[in-house]
Amino acid sequence: MFKVLILLLIPLKIFAFTKGQGSTFEMSASGAKTNIDIYFASSGKEKVSIEYHMNAQTLLGSDVWMQFSLDVKKDTGVVIQNGYFLANKELKPEIMTRDFFYVIKVIQVQGFIFLKESELNKNFIGLETVELPAGTIKAKHYRKTNDGQTVDFWISEKVKPIGLVKLVSKSTTVSSNNYSIELKSLLVNVKPTIDPKNAVPMTNNTRSFLSTRP
Repeated sequence: MFKVLILLLIPLKIFAFTKGQGSTFEMSASGAKTNIDIYFASSGKEKVSIEYHMNAQTLLGSDVWMQFSLDVKKDTGVVIQNGYFLANKELKPEIMTRDFFYVIKVIQVQGFIFLKESELNKNFIGLETVELPAGTIKAKHYRKTNDGQTVDFWISEKVKPIGLVKLVSKSTTVSSNNYSIELKSLLVNVKPTIDPKNAVPMTNNTRSFLSTRP
């Protein structure tokens, strides 16, 4: 599940972002399809929050929400400060411990956040036409590899603020790292579900649940 978080933080700082704006994606993995909404829960000059809603009945058994607060500074880069998890709207969100900010066996968050476009361009393949269910779009193709996993992703300024058009992950070592993500639609005026002010410490049940997810 967290591989999605990691790979969809690509364009932060490259594109402008506005509270409530984002994108809906369709993730295909192991024959199952899942809708993923990604949108900005808050925005500021040096601090933003991004929230993920996974309509994941087929993968997780229920919808889940995750929210991360980020510091975005020129001198220190992008740093994840806090994370929250919610699997039931009737319950309070839980504070994620830092060990869940990064994932073993998957390219880590910091490897997919680029403060400068020159850093992103090191992975540039070319300008290509990407076919989506809603039509075609010109997008920049990039490729990144790590420990047997190859991730091809396409981004375009035409689908701000997230910018991601398509992503394909292939792995020769971890079967759960074989999946694809495609843009379905853009989002506006989305209200965040998680309120960090109501968050409580993570329970052992939640820790066990997250630890067993692919």
